[in-house]
Amino acid sequence: MKNRIRAHLINTAFLGISLAISLLLFQRGFLLKRVELSSRSSCSDVATPRGACWLPAQYDRAVIILIDALRHDFILPPTDLNNTAAYLGHMHTIAGLLANHSDSAVLMQFHADPPTTTMQRLKALTTGSLPTFIDASSNFASTAVMEDNWIDQIVATNRSVIMLGDRYLFIRLNSNAAIMPHLSILTISIQSTENLYKELSKSDWNVLLAHFLGVDHCGHKYGPDHPAMARKLKQMNGVIKKVLKYIDNKTLLVVDIVPTLSLLLDMPIPYSSIGTLIDCVIDPEHRSVAISSNAEQMMRYGRTVVAETELPELDLLIREFETNGNVNNSIDYMHRLQDLLRVSWTEFNDNFMRIGFLSLVDAVLAIYDALYTG
Repeated sequence: MKNRIRAHLINTAFLGISLAISLLLFQRGFLLKRVELSSRSSCSDVATPRGACWLPAQYDRAVIILIDALRHDFILPPTDLNNTAAYLGHMHTIAGLLANHSDSAVLMQFHADPPTTTMQRLKALTTGSLPTFIDASSNFASTAVMEDNWIDQIVATNRSVIMLGDRYLFIRLNSNAAIMPHLSILTISIQSTENLYKELSKSDWNVLLAHFLGVDHCGHKYGPDHPAMARKLKQMNGVIKKVLKYIDNKTLLVVDIVPTLSLLLDMPIPYSSIGTLIDCVIDPEHRSVAISSNAEQMMRYGRTVVAETELPELDLLIREFETNGNVNNSIDYMHRLQDLLRVSWTEFNDNFMRIGFLSLVDAVLAIYDALYTG
């Protein structure tokens, strides 16, 4: 009797361990993780002309308008007259800028790596890093962004940030950052937009960030092809049109970026950024220095990743860059580094998932056999 009980306990313990190992193997392949680093970029990382941090600033100020869920086709003018979708043809202001000021306006389509929840996209747009699938859980219990980011860098260089929108994202910002509530869901709050225009008329800030959630919420409630979406897009078009009236030649208007914004405003690119420069907007006189600075920053981060993880391909790439890298091939090296990290952080490990799943099935069958046929 005692031997039977002992055997039963051993079997139960073995099955429990098998079940735990199976789940761990599966989650290692499915719930991809990325090491978050506390390292910060600084002005001393790059040798620059006197009076500059990394690159002489091309602009004194930046106005950044983030319109959540603003699809590329919401902005493009309709080309098919038979297409009567409610979301088409309402963003006239941006279309006008592209047509009449092609030398100073550019439209680029944004491709988001999953997960595409709001918190993860905001983290990517401020740190320049890639989220992983497990990060989606933090969308529902958001914490402060602890990695290096361009908002912290602005504040660290004794400049001020005004944020209208996400009240909880950067709780560590000091008094230089004024944070106001989310802009409205279905209608634009008069108070919120008046705050925006009031701040635009002041001169005591360097970056103004307005985060609009209305298009996203309207899309969730009604879908894109609905009269409510048409009204919302017209409202957003009106906001952008009015904001443009406050913009001068020393102010940059951005409707969605990280290394480019950092260098345009002369601040260090965030340490964990794997973004590549949009070089067409950089002054040709400083383009070579900007590309080199961006490449060195990415490789510096890559070396830290190699020290923290097992990525021999990345180590090989960095060694190759140190030997052969120059201004002409730096962008190619940066893209290759991006691709390696994207595969590591955003693509599931099928082998671990397959082994974990099969082990899990085997453990469940063993438990069934022990309980009902043993």
